[in-house]
Amino acid sequence: MKIKKFDFIFVLLCLLLIVIGSFYDFQISAFLFNPGSLFGKILAVYGMYPAYLFLFVVCLYLFFNFKEIIYKIIGILIYLYLIYDCLQANYKYGLNINIFLSVIILVLIYIVPSYYLYKYLNTKQSEQINKLIIFMFVYIILQVIVINILKVIWLRPRMILISTNENYSFLPWYKFGKYLKDVSMDLFRSFPSGHTSSATTILLIKHMSNSKYNNVLVAIFIIIVAVSRLIIGAHFLTDVAFGALISFLLYKLVYKYVYLNIK
Repeated sequence: MKIKKFDFIFVLLCLLLIVIGSFYDFQISAFLFNPGSLFGKILAVYGMYPAYLFLFVVCLYLFFNFKEIIYKIIGILIYLYLIYDCLQANYKYGLNINIFLSVIILVLIYIVPSYYLYKYLNTKQSEQINKLIIFMFVYIILQVIVINILKVIWLRPRMILISTNENYSFLPWYKFGKYLKDVSMDLFRSFPSGHTSSATTILLIKHMSNSKYNNVLVAIFIIIVAVSRLIIGAHFLTDVAFGALISFLLYKLVYKYVYLNIK
């Protein structure tokens, strides 16, 4: 089977960054570390944009394309949860945008685009959109589950914790951490990067558009999000590299074993 050039470069770059990070993780993060960075805070709130956008589309599909009430209810409930999660992210990550502006941004970057993306997908054959919606949902949910399980297993302390608390020291990615109850559990969820993993779901646009710029857009977005996570002290280089690599591999696996096998 012929390996696509983009896939080869993507995996090779992730592996290269993992090797570099294995030796210089702390030094790189210490150099970039700026927890008050507005850039870092904005990307903390909106860095997972592709995953949320595609989930909004899935919800619209469940509500409008099924007659069964149970699917409509599931679609509405997930849709409402996504709205809540997007709005509270401003406060969770310290951006502190007022609620009125938060709602406007939510409508402009999530509600409206997801609706038009849904309408665009509905112009395709029903079998094709069914496959794509299932692919979207399974891929995004699977990467969320896998990444969060690994976070719980690894318990790697974040840069922001070890830089502000002398009781904690840097831990390389190949060693497991130990959670101590005197600080937030979230500060031990450095490995791998959930934001970078979710940002990598932007790969799905390759199934919606044949633009020659897709690969460039995918690469730029993932890199920007990954760098922002280093700057704000949420992750190390190996965290973001593994996050992207894991999400990419799940994307390929779901495509091969789910998307291509849906009749």
